[in-house]
Amino acid sequence: MLRNYLFTASRALLRYKSFSVINVTGLAVGMAAFLLIVQYIRYELTYDAFHEKGERIYRVGTNFYREGIPAQYAATFLGLGPAMKADFPEVAAFTRLSFRRSIVSYQNQAFTEENLFFADADLLNIFTLQMQQGSNAPGLQAPNEILLSQSAAKKYFGKEQAVGKVLTLKTRLLEQDVTVKGVFADLPSNSHVPIDFLVSIQTLASHIGNERLNGWDSIDHFTYILLAPGTDVPNLRAKLPAFIDKYLGKVWNEGPGLGIGQNRTELVLQPLLDIHLHSDLQNEAEANGNIATVRLLMLVAFFILLLACINYVNLSTARALERAKEVAVRKVIGASRKQLSSQFFFEALLLNFAALLLAFTLVQLAGPWLNKVAAKPFYVFKWLDTGLWLSLSGVFLAGSFLSGMYPAYLLSSFKPVLALKGKMHQSFSIFSFRRILIMLQFVVAVLMVAGTYTVYRQMQFMQTSDLGMNIDQLLVVKAPSLKVADSVAGNKAAVFKQELLSQAAIATVTVFSSVPNAGMYGTIGAVGRVGTVPAEVGHMFHHVQADIDFMRTYAMKLLAGRNFTKDLSTEKNSLILSEAAIKVLGFQSPAEAVNQRILYEGEKTIIGVIKDFHQYSLAKEVIPIILELSATNAKYFSAKITPHLLPQTIASIEQTYKKLYPDSPFEYFFMDEHFAKQYEADKRFGYIFSLFSGMAIFIACLGLFGLVSYASIQRNKEIGVRKVLGASVSSILLLLAKDFMKLVLWANLIAWPIIYWSIYTWLSGYAYHTPIHAGFFIIPSLAVVLIAFLTIFYQTLKSAKENPVKALRDE
Repeated sequence: MLRNYLFTASRALLRYKSFSVINVTGLAVGMAAFLLIVQYIRYELTYDAFHEKGERIYRVGTNFYREGIPAQYAATFLGLGPAMKADFPEVAAFTRLSFRRSIVSYQNQAFTEENLFFADADLLNIFTLQMQQGSNAPGLQAPNEILLSQSAAKKYFGKEQAVGKVLTLKTRLLEQDVTVKGVFADLPSNSHVPIDFLVSIQTLASHIGNERLNGWDSIDHFTYILLAPGTDVPNLRAKLPAFIDKYLGKVWNEGPGLGIGQNRTELVLQPLLDIHLHSDLQNEAEANGNIATVRLLMLVAFFILLLACINYVNLSTARALERAKEVAVRKVIGASRKQLSSQFFFEALLLNFAALLLAFTLVQLAGPWLNKVAAKPFYVFKWLDTGLWLSLSGVFLAGSFLSGMYPAYLLSSFKPVLALKGKMHQSFSIFSFRRILIMLQFVVAVLMVAGTYTVYRQMQFMQTSDLGMNIDQLLVVKAPSLKVADSVAGNKAAVFKQELLSQAAIATVTVFSSVPNAGMYGTIGAVGRVGTVPAEVGHMFHHVQADIDFMRTYAMKLLAGRNFTKDLSTEKNSLILSEAAIKVLGFQSPAEAVNQRILYEGEKTIIGVIKDFHQYSLAKEVIPIILELSATNAKYFSAKITPHLLPQTIASIEQTYKKLYPDSPFEYFFMDEHFAKQYEADKRFGYIFSLFSGMAIFIACLGLFGLVSYASIQRNKEIGVRKVLGASVSSILLLLAKDFMKLVLWANLIAWPIIYWSIYTWLSGYAYHTPIHAGFFIIPSLAVVLIAFLTIFYQTLKSAKENPVKALRDE
């Protein structure tokens, strides 16, 4: 029986070659898209899943509520971990990860490392690190110990044994030799914290002291806790307000109630496995993903596979009348409906299997390219990857079921008498159902084109909007991490600035502490108007320390008041605030705020107000900023340069830098490129979404092409008669195209309400977004209509130009 099914199915598929090719191609493209999206989703959903105790690991975040409005941080207090371990039996272990940008050197080579953390020894009991042979586990027990990733070890030592070697660290807090105690395998790319260097936190303690290490005066450190098996997490959360009162009340000299009310401080327990897709806080270790994007891609994957299956159903039902007599003859000679259903379903299985082989080939070819576009190695083929084989099996079975069930049911249900008399249209009305499927295809196609257009418009909006500053032609040089006296650092910074200004290609230079699109120092509480707002009802501000040329270099607009003067002694109690900052403090206008005194590390005077500028992307609200005059806190140098002789200018700057800072690597970037990096994830999403939109349109048009081809064949004699009677090519084009174009137009109208809801929902995730206008509906609709028309036009024109003699010669 199986051999007979195979023989009959093969003969049927070869008999209708063009339809078989269209079906296989459509299904293959749909399956390939589905497989790639599923692999990407799997990659996103398995972030940090390699940690064996991942389900018991939590990160402790910090929320500061002011008037009920939260400022949410992924980081928390240094002293939190030890205190939670001491107070809560539920906490089995803790580790702090303290990020410190550092210059790491070995012999004659030095690099600035961004993935270096100081950590407690229990990190090795909480996280899963695969220690390599020769490592002196556990490590991180004593001061001046360091663990390296395999990549970092290779970078500094090549093929030499790393364990026992000595590296030199230079940060603003310390300059210290550390001994390599172990090497661990590189963490998987889907880890929310990229780690290449782990230094024992006791190394930090030996420089800042244990009191500060266990203190509660800053929140720029990550804290992770490992809960004991069986811990009641809601019960632990309920204990945290009292815990806040116990420790912060003592530090801040406050009474009970710090953890409740409109102006509370709150500790948040975040499951490790939820961080990547469910957390978007300040001070995140890296830009996280978004669960909404994952859900959207799930929907896209389903719809693309559904489109491919709809093509199969449409083409199979279109051929139903042609195969009706075949079914009738089989029934007359004794074939049961079950046997006929099995036969047609077996054809679907055979065709889906061919499509699966082609899809797998397409995935292998497109996977590496998509990895590059997405900047994530989400597709890596491995023969032993059970997830991949399960995906392949699932897409084959799902495709076979979706595409095979209805045609098998329909073709096996024909009544022999009506089929043999050629009166199938009297018993079956499959055409309205096919129209619905065609409309559904183009509804999805229009939605995906509209989504692509929306992403493009939003990217264009964010990249062309006024940032409140001018970042064009700004070269930024990273200042070295020097553990030297402020006066020495300040003098070197001043000399470097003057050397740069002496170059003809450089117009202005500024020295400052925080570059846009980088972390900023936060000031919590005790900021308010003198005599108006009590200190304990403070607000969250961020501050930038810069010299007097900061505003001029970045072309910031002064709305009221004045800039700083060069006299540091007279300006030590002077501040310049942003518009957002004065609004938080209750001032009605910039002019009203000038010369007013506020509480900020004592009493200080507002001497000026600047227009808000976007420290971060337009996806986020502008933040309240306090600008202080400082010539010593040099973390960055910005130089406004002319584009002429750019390589020579950069080489000259590097030469000057090396002369002043011979032990530090020269690192620079252009501010516009650095700021644009914030949009890279959105751009990549746009590229990927565009690709899958193109696939959806291709599949829809492929099905439309097949149906138009079939309609042309079915009406071949009618076309011949019309041409003999004098019908023009244009009238025949209209005859064949109008029914299909009506369906495409109806699909556009049905899609519009869904487009509006989708666009509105997606853009609501951005603090600043492009306005929604008619173009969001008209342009995608016109694009899809035009593509569909060209598809129909090509095939109908071919039929309309056929010699009518060929169609009529059998009559």
